[in-house]
Amino acid sequence: MTHQRWMIRSFALAFAAVMLRIYIPLSQIAGLDYADSYRVIAWLCWVPNLLLAQLLVRSARGQADF
Repeated sequence: MTHQRWMIRSFALAFAAVMLRIYIPLSQIAGLDYADSYRVIAWLCWVPNLLLAQLLVRSARGQADF
């Protein structure tokens, strides 16, 4: 069970590469400055993924796993 929880987190972090490639073109379409938006996107591409993964792990387990 521990392995499964860590694999969920690992997938969420690996999926950050996909999110990065989605967020960058969207920021360019929105007309945002590349250098400024990249700094935010670098965090934005993995933090929400990891938070969602943690919520999934927590709900599956029924308790906090921090």
